[in-house]
Amino acid sequence: MASIAAMEPPPPVAPPDPVDFRSLPVITPSLSVGDRVRALLHSQYASWRKAGDEGTVVQSKGNIVVVSWDAHEGRETPFDTSDLLSDWRKLLVVLDGSAAGPANTPPDSASEEASDGPPSTAAAAAAPAPAPAPAPAPDTPATAAAAASITAAARFLREAKEANSKLLVMTGAGMSVMSGVPVFRGSDGSMSEDFLKFLGGYNAARRRAGLEEANDWFNFSVSDMFKKPTEKEAWHYWRWRMLRALVEPAEDYRLLQRLVDYFGPSNVFVVTSNCDMLHERAGTPAENVLEIHGSLGRVQCSELCCGTLFPVDEAFLQRLRDEPDWVPRCPMCNDACLRPNVMIFNDHTLEDGDGSALHAQRCRRNEFVRGASSTRSCAVLEIGAGVVVSSIRTEAEALGTKGRGLVRINPSEAECDKMEILASKQALRGRYFPVAKRSAEALAGIVEELGA
Repeated sequence: MASIAAMEPPPPVAPPDPVDFRSLPVITPSLSVGDRVRALLHSQYASWRKAGDEGTVVQSKGNIVVVSWDAHEGRETPFDTSDLLSDWRKLLVVLDGSAAGPANTPPDSASEEASDGPPSTAAAAAAPAPAPAPAPAPDTPATAAAAASITAAARFLREAKEANSKLLVMTGAGMSVMSGVPVFRGSDGSMSEDFLKFLGGYNAARRRAGLEEANDWFNFSVSDMFKKPTEKEAWHYWRWRMLRALVEPAEDYRLLQRLVDYFGPSNVFVVTSNCDMLHERAGTPAENVLEIHGSLGRVQCSELCCGTLFPVDEAFLQRLRDEPDWVPRCPMCNDACLRPNVMIFNDHTLEDGDGSALHAQRCRRNEFVRGASSTRSCAVLEIGAGVVVSSIRTEAEALGTKGRGLVRINPSEAECDKMEILASKQALRGRYFPVAKRSAEALAGIVEELGA
């Protein structure tokens, strides 16, 4: 079948944005992990993030920078140089001068109504230098405990390998952050600035159509978003999701692949809530992966006029790049728009029945788990799974209880301590190995201990 992108004529070219954000001055040309930064203006998307807030860069990879804010219990904000409205080079200044020269302070006139644009050059130049950044903290009992947790997890996995056990890997959104795939919620459920931009556009379309507005993630990302009144705004969001998923697997994926190779690919199955296909790009065989929420690499009719799944090919992606307002139509009915074959909330149009890609993946997972559980020979490794939508965590605890045990890697100590199933704490006693570290750091330590 011909590419979907070629089946309909391109729409008229939209007029250019009246503001050329590319012409705005660059204040901070580069940032590195560990840099201390200050926000120049209040955010127009998240009322909690103010001008003058200081934080630490916790990710700097390609065009993505993620900042964890001191005054907001570690809430994180993603910035992206490919998005003209969230370009960190124009919105943040470095405090210690390690990457971008002298620091700047926010202009006195910053207001909550101001957009995330840059301050004037004069204001930036006149700002006083801040106090020096604090020296790195010395080793503490907490760091010793973290190292011990890695050793314990590695010992558990070594014993599983030596007993010819299988390994079930279960990953959540935190696994893909280092690769540059954005997350949409903080650990407390708060929505990211990126997401709030799309929610605002979606609600404007619903107001024009006389429809009730969505107030959060759970009534925005629903199958009705693809109805005619909001299909363009829905595809603004999914266009961004698809293009942002076109990244290379970061170091944590490469380290995980070494662990897969250590056990042997035929002895490992991956279950992920991510839709970005990064496990396959990292080297895990496609037949050994279940994407429980679907994949951004497939689209389907939003009205289920047929059971056809269409691959997202390069021609489709190029139209998304070239035409920001393009709404792809189903080539079978020529009426409804297409939608990603991805599970969303209140989803009554997902193609996931018998014969679908998701159904085939689930059957292969069930076969893998059945064979391993019958002999209690499956070790479970969970990475980057949050508590807001806890499907990965819940299944990991259940299967870890039936199998040899569970390793849980999560940078939040509170989320490592929390159990989704009340009985898990007792059932996994002596077989639960939490590692409160970011995925790359934890996996690097485990791989080194194993000599993998």
